[in-house]
Amino acid sequence: MEWKFWEKKILHDELGDTQLKVLSRFLLNQEDIINNLSSENQKLVAEIQVLRNIVNELSNINNVNINKAIKLEKVRRKTSPFRDKR
Repeated sequence: MEWKFWEKKILHDELGDTQLKVLSRFLLNQEDIINNLSSENQKLVAEIQVLRNIVNELSNINNVNINKAIKLEKVRRKTSPFRDKR
């Protein structure tokens, strides 16, 4: 990874003061990004849960209407004047 404003390394395995500051700021920025994305994700999950509940309620309404229609159809068939009375 190449950064701007790198100081020359003091030792082969050590980081300079500016390099530590850059890495520290980079990590803080990453933390802010992750926190913002997590917050947005939680909002979207809550919205999806509410929308799923609405869809389930509407689906239940359709099922109730279908069940009523089936029951009415069965009632109509039982009381049909064309039914053979033996």
